[in-house]
Amino acid sequence: MITNYDAEIKDLKSNLRENYDLLHRWQLKLILARTPQELKHYRKRIHQIKRLVSNNEEQLALIMSEKNNRLMAVNITEQASPEHINHWRFLGMIGILSIFLLFLYNKPNLLLFAKGSSNAPEASLQNIKSKYDWVSPYHDGLAKVRIGHLYGFIDTHGTVVIPIKYDDAWDFRKQRTRVGLAGKFGFINTKGEVIIPIKYDKLHDFNDRGLAHAKIGAKWFYIDNTGKCVKDCPKKKK
Repeated sequence: MITNYDAEIKDLKSNLRENYDLLHRWQLKLILARTPQELKHYRKRIHQIKRLVSNNEEQLALIMSEKNNRLMAVNITEQASPEHINHWRFLGMIGILSIFLLFLYNKPNLLLFAKGSSNAPEASLQNIKSKYDWVSPYHDGLAKVRIGHLYGFIDTHGTVVIPIKYDDAWDFRKQRTRVGLAGKFGFINTKGEVIIPIKYDKLHDFNDRGLAHAKIGAKWFYIDNTGKCVKDCPKKKK
């Protein structure tokens, strides 16, 4: 017999699967492996945080307690005491944290911080709060940020590590990401180094075979992770 409680858990799992594109594969599996009791508890917490964020026009940071893994939404537009901030670490996006990402991903007044190796200093929250028009969740230790129409990346301390100069940028995956500059596309690594020249008119991410679909002019072809054309290559001009 399926109870209302069981139906709620089933709906939550279904919602997660439908929004698969917001989650890494391993995160989704971790969430769905949790017990019904845990999911019920998390569902309650989700609604609490949702209400808090919905009723607050200020910027909020969702953070986790070092001692008991408690989640809190903290207003970062007001000065906070070092004594308070030093009790917290930046939020890591694993397990239940991905559920929060699912529900709150598009909230303009919510910032998600990745877990750091040490306690978060006061400056980290204060410096990041108002610099950017948009901040993404962290991937490979970096978050995409936007000022006006340009994109760059910051680390978990809020330091700009990849200049905010790109017209387009995607989240990092396997230590690399696509970027667009002056109408052309290529790949950079987490150090900001160009690893595949920014010269393509169109460029897709790498597939499971390690190939990326690229286009120059009217010609589509495939390149490997070094930028070498390996399939459907354009004919070389004589």
